[in-house]
Amino acid sequence: MNKNLVIVLISYLLMVSCGDGKRNQEANEVVEKEATRQKTVPEVTNVDDAVSEQLAEWNEWTVFNEEMLKFQKLRADNLSLSLDELIRLMKELDTSEFPEKINIPAIKSRLLVLRTFIYKARSISDDPGIYEELNDLQIKVVTAYNELKSQIKETYREKEYEKVLRTIDSIDNEIEQNKDDQNN
Repeated sequence: MNKNLVIVLISYLLMVSCGDGKRNQEANEVVEKEATRQKTVPEVTNVDDAVSEQLAEWNEWTVFNEEMLKFQKLRADNLSLSLDELIRLMKELDTSEFPEKINIPAIKSRLLVLRTFIYKARSISDDPGIYEELNDLQIKVVTAYNELKSQIKETYREKEYEKVLRTIDSIDNEIEQNKDDQNN
């Protein structure tokens, strides 16, 4: 009787342990499916060399940009630490002295949108099993960042156009004044 009981217990343990392996395999397949469903995060866009040189003088921006480049490459299930770092760097960026040319409401509003998506992503980044939603937010963060960089680039371009127009106006005024002086 004891032998039969031992055999039954061993058989039961073998069946249970094999079943756990099957469940583990199914769980691994679910994780792999989640990983393959992850949408591609867009590349962080670059700005032209003239703008890059001017932004390089803003140390807080340079550090924030480097972290965004890392963030863009991460998988949705590994974003928590990077999001914490982005939040910290965003606070430093907010309190830093903005370059005069981009210290305008259009840039500040783009930063606000970016900050909102970063905080939203961080609020759900520790929740298990929502990789698809987190991946969507990662895409929104990178897209908002790219739009911010685009606005910065456009602002610098506008400021350069304004500078050229002022130079042309001053040359025109000088020519007019020289004509008036010659006529008198």
